[in-house]
Amino acid sequence: MADGPVFKVISPDGDERRVAFKGPEMQVGSSVDSNLVLGGHGVSGKHCRISMRGDKLIVTDRGSRNGTYINSRRCVEPTEFGPGDRLSVGAYVLEIADDDRDRKIEQKLKFEPVALARGEDEQRAAEQRRLARYAREWVDHGRARRLLLHGRDLALAEGWMAVPAQRAEVEAEPLLREFVGASMRAHMIRRAVQFTTAGVLLGALAIFLFKRPEAAQPEPPPATPTAAVDDQVVERTGYSGQAAREEWIEHQVSPGETFEDIARYYEVSPVLLQQWNGGVTTLVPDMKLKVRTTRPPRPPLVQEYYTVGEGEDWLAVANLYSTSVDKLRQFNPTAPDRLKGGEELTLWIDAGQFGAKTPNPDDLPIFIVPEGASSVGGVTSGTLVNPVQLLPSALADVRCASHAYATNYTLSQLLRGLSEFRAQGFTNQVMIADLSLKDGGGYGRHKSHQSGRDADIWLQVKRKRYLDGCKNCSTTSCRPEPEEVDWRTTWRFIRALHSTGAVQEIFLSHWLQEELHKAAVAEGETPAELKKLIQWPRPKGTPALVMHSDGHIHHIHVRFKCDPTDTACSNAK
Repeated sequence: MADGPVFKVISPDGDERRVAFKGPEMQVGSSVDSNLVLGGHGVSGKHCRISMRGDKLIVTDRGSRNGTYINSRRCVEPTEFGPGDRLSVGAYVLEIADDDRDRKIEQKLKFEPVALARGEDEQRAAEQRRLARYAREWVDHGRARRLLLHGRDLALAEGWMAVPAQRAEVEAEPLLREFVGASMRAHMIRRAVQFTTAGVLLGALAIFLFKRPEAAQPEPPPATPTAAVDDQVVERTGYSGQAAREEWIEHQVSPGETFEDIARYYEVSPVLLQQWNGGVTTLVPDMKLKVRTTRPPRPPLVQEYYTVGEGEDWLAVANLYSTSVDKLRQFNPTAPDRLKGGEELTLWIDAGQFGAKTPNPDDLPIFIVPEGASSVGGVTSGTLVNPVQLLPSALADVRCASHAYATNYTLSQLLRGLSEFRAQGFTNQVMIADLSLKDGGGYGRHKSHQSGRDADIWLQVKRKRYLDGCKNCSTTSCRPEPEEVDWRTTWRFIRALHSTGAVQEIFLSHWLQEELHKAAVAEGETPAELKKLIQWPRPKGTPALVMHSDGHIHHIHVRFKCDPTDTACSNAK
């Protein structure tokens, strides 16, 4: 690989193209500034990075919504990518081009390219042809175990084997039958080896190794829990490649979800999903479905709004959200066929759309902020010496630059929190409102904001940008109303700021803290953490990170601690 490998990029419709790797790294995503741009089909804006370490290629997921996979295994950490491996980015497949190997495979077997399938039978036929191609590669590589089916592909094959007519289709192709059988046996053996007692293990292995397994359809759990709860729980290798418990969970259907969407999320077969639920064929919002999976219940999708920009069409908007045009139009049946700009579209999206809990430190920018600013006194009776001005950037817009002065410590920590938030994949607008005046001191109706340590930041909303049409200093954006707020996103933003360790307190009107509290619970905060972080449901005045202050209904007021080296600054309230 000294001269750099060449990648074979296979698109969802089966077309192939060659792309040369020009090191030291290649950014892959749907964003136009990626080195390799892959449009739509489940590809996030910043999906993954391929980099060269020594003579090896390493793939690192960048917090993509749908994940990055090598040989059907999700990349939860930097993973080596070599000849013969299949890198899945959304619906695209990348392989390292090997003309000699390709010619040998073509000589052994000719096959038709896979076309986009429309009906259920056509879709299944296309999937079977795809797995048959994987089976041929498996044989070509000496039946390597690493090329056996995992995750969604294995669940798909198991679903076929559970339906007699579909099982007959698989068994009609001897190589595919052998490939699927080997994959199912390997999966069962992994379960036994990892999680059974020694006695049960020996018996299980004897069955798996000497008797071909019949694909069994698990029965749904009884309506009333029984003492035999262990019969409903098994342990297996989960979707992240780590040991996980497979158990029955209940899924609440969100608007626009299909059987395929739900099955893909839980990595199960759509056929089994329907059978587990009495053969139901129509989904309605809030319907409850039983699912046997290693994954926790998917949070209900959240509603988001998007105002179409000038020159944007249906495909451009769909790509922003890594969805399909058909799905987008399904949510907006009254929107015109040709978008002109200004239309407001509705979407239902995964609440975890930007969920990288630990951004790669290499992706976080280093901020060089002029030093020497000093916060003198307290926030309600202080001044600001040698201030630093915050200007609009890719991280955030600034409502009024003439009111955006602070200490270098405050701005460094604010930018650090914003950077952490952006590194989680958040691409919507962020608006920084009032900080301090150039020399600090009294600032209009503000009681504080006098010494360069306070920052008002607008609450996050359920759309890409704030509504337009309100002339407000240097912006025409309109302050958000409480009913527009995306509280889970707002909580994640507060968490990112809090992670800096530099936030002293945050103010939000008490009656809105209930919504923030619900969002924090949905994000997995423990009761003990919630007591420290949010004042509600306790009375006003109870110490916490987020506390009440009148008038904070459009924004949060973030107060940063004094710079440890600033002896003139006071943390007293």
